[in-house]
Amino acid sequence: MTQYVLRRLVQMVPTFLGITVLTFAIAHLAPGDPLQLDPESARSLSVRAVRPDEPLPVQYLRWLGRVATFDFGRSLHDQRPVIEKLAEALPRTMSIAFLALLVAYGLAIPLGVYQAARPRSLVSRALGGLLFVAYSVPSFWVAVMLLLFFTGGRGLAWFPFEGLHSKDAGELGWGAWLLDTAWHLVLPVACLAYATLAVVSRQVRASMLEALTQDYVRAARARGIGRRSILFRHALRNSLLPVITMLSFSLPYLIGGSIVVERVFGIPGMGSLAFDAIGTRDYPVVMAVATLSALVTMFAVLGADLLYAVADPRIRLGGAR
Repeated sequence: MTQYVLRRLVQMVPTFLGITVLTFAIAHLAPGDPLQLDPESARSLSVRAVRPDEPLPVQYLRWLGRVATFDFGRSLHDQRPVIEKLAEALPRTMSIAFLALLVAYGLAIPLGVYQAARPRSLVSRALGGLLFVAYSVPSFWVAVMLLLFFTGGRGLAWFPFEGLHSKDAGELGWGAWLLDTAWHLVLPVACLAYATLAVVSRQVRASMLEALTQDYVRAARARGIGRRSILFRHALRNSLLPVITMLSFSLPYLIGGSIVVERVFGIPGMGSLAFDAIGTRDYPVVMAVATLSALVTMFAVLGADLLYAVADPRIRLGGAR
């Protein structure tokens, strides 16, 4: 296992270098000039800082050397260190993404198992149609509808309109603070989780239906093993590999999808940071967000590969015996 992880980490280096080359090239060759911003922002920028008198390959090597020490430079917009802005925004985005992932998978697996166990029932067909519609609806429309009908716009004032905390949250005890935060997170997490829930549940259903037709399931039934045990101990466990594959891409997808959710619900996370940086041509922030997202994606894929061995003991990573 250790040798496999080390080998995979070494293999990730060329991929990471390729991503940094593309990120750097796109950021520097894109149209627009930070010096053409509003006068107050432009006065705080140095022409040499924006347009160094060095070839692009030399600039890239200097930037890559700083990235290796997590030094992403300073923002062109407010001259703050980029790492400080990332440290403020990343925990908010990761919290929402992980909660959305837990909600999506926590509901999708039972729903998929139920649909596979009773594929012709009315409830199963209704769930399938509802999940198909949910996957087809764009997230920005869902976010606006949630705000309209559940924050007091035209419906029920059950949840706050924006932000992660109430104005007086700093004066609350830790228990009340957690409840206040959870209250603010309900709508953003729901908006971010519903599409993943629809996809994963359909994948679980398809994998379970295939597993239930296998010979080992027929043999288990012939031995008199109960239906619940067949579903969860035999069929479900062997249906998890495609779900784990989807897990490796779900987290990066949720982090990317947070741009819409954070803008609509007024959450100052990575999505809002990237959106504002693109609008102000703040290239150091844009490159830092893209690089960090690439790292998250690569480690998520590595984590999924390691989970394969947990889900199926027959798998030996790296050919280990």
